Amino acid sequence: MTIRTPAWPSWVVTYRYDGKPYGITIIAKDAAEASRRLRAIGMTGNVDGELMMTIPAGPGAGRLASAICFIRNLFAGLLVRGE
Repeated sequence: MTIRTPAWPSWVVTYRYDGKPYGITIIAKDAAEASRRLRAIGMTGNVDGELMMTIPAGPGAGRLASAICFIRNLFAGLLVRGE
């Protein structure tokens, strides 16, 4: 999980995999730090899971996220119990 600092820009990073170009963004205070963070990904990075959704951070977004999680967990609990 990353805590985004609004004062820090997102840096575009490109790389090649199987001969094809790809790109990601890294949040860092400057280009040198973005480069250090990229090296850290190569040494200590881990795939934690698939990104399922991005929730907008507008007014009421926290309530929306809570409602979505509540409903998802309610249905997941019903499926586990077989109801």
